[in-house]
Amino acid sequence: MLYKNLESYYYKNREEYEEQYKKRFESVSTQKLDIFIKEYQAFYVNTNEIIQLIYDIMQANRRLDDICVCLPGVALTQYKRNKLIDEINITNEIEGVYSTKREISDILDNLGNKDKTLRLVNLVKKYERIMQHDEIDLKSCESIRKLYDEIVLQEVVAACPENAPDGKFFRKNEVSVWSSKQEMVHSGLMPEKPIDEAMEKALNVFNGDIGNRLINIAIFHYLLGYIHPFYDGNGRMNRFISSYMLSKELNNLISYGLSVVIKENRSRYNKLFIITNNKINRGDLTQFITSFLEFIKTSLIHMDIKLREKEEKLEYYESILQDKYQGKSKYWKVLYYLLQNALFGFEGLTMSDLQDISSLGYTAIKNVLELNDNLIKTNHVGKRIFYTVDLDVLDMQ
Repeated sequence: MLYKNLESYYYKNREEYEEQYKKRFESVSTQKLDIFIKEYQAFYVNTNEIIQLIYDIMQANRRLDDICVCLPGVALTQYKRNKLIDEINITNEIEGVYSTKREISDILDNLGNKDKTLRLVNLVKKYERIMQHDEIDLKSCESIRKLYDEIVLQEVVAACPENAPDGKFFRKNEVSVWSSKQEMVHSGLMPEKPIDEAMEKALNVFNGDIGNRLINIAIFHYLLGYIHPFYDGNGRMNRFISSYMLSKELNNLISYGLSVVIKENRSRYNKLFIITNNKINRGDLTQFITSFLEFIKTSLIHMDIKLREKEEKLEYYESILQDKYQGKSKYWKVLYYLLQNALFGFEGLTMSDLQDISSLGYTAIKNVLELNDNLIKTNHVGKRIFYTVDLDVLDMQ
């Protein structure tokens, strides 16, 4: 049976609305939370749909694990890098922060640079470290504020200095969320004390051992949006925290797919917050959790499909290269790395990249890159040259 939001009952039949609320709130399948939405205690019903979605997610995750194991190392590394660049670019785009794939790629290439004044550098570092399985403390209001200062404060202050947090951890005054039509759709909690108290309770749910971890991540994602503890940067913080926590439960590629699926479902995503925030909904988080799990499932399936499509193309082009350069192992080795980049990467590999991954010397690689059959494409960016295989030329071989 389709789980309807309480609002759909409210406008049809008030008696049925009250009965539905009571039935849901008192169900043996219901998990009540120590936090209130408006004046109602938050809860969710552990429906058959949620149980099925968690099962589907774990199945999709196993399939993604399987294809990742089958891919060559360069292909997987290039795909992760490309997904990371897309994720950061899109999480910025959702918030109206302008960035480019080239800008993010340059930051990735210079992560050892100690110049922290470069915009986005800390955000890029944090996303990149997810793949390194770094531990991030998310247990207290202090740790949430520390993370905020590290990844978004610089951008927030640059755009509007007045939006810097003015409380001990969060904001002191009111903040509102506006639609694209300049209609106010939500006001965050206020003043400072209720914000701090609600965040403590949200973190208790997030870090607690009651309930499924995926459900708890979905709940915290909603609560951070509802509380809206900062004047600006809440969305980027929320997506990063969810991405990080999902990477600890699933294939860590999921951490680079959340913003993409939210952007593709932005209208539905925004509407979920509006429905769940509504006083008529009486703190029922079930529909939000269900949809958030659907987003995760969609992201996993989408990445699995894309990787399998790319793997098929890699095998096809690999056979063409093998036929043409049979017996020329050095040529084949370099071209195979460039082929993986062309299918899975962003823009190409530098001479330094090729030396690192191939263990070949400069001269041997240079001989391959200077082939006179138009197979190698070059892209000059400043003083650097990026090389890749021209798939259109390869198709004509």
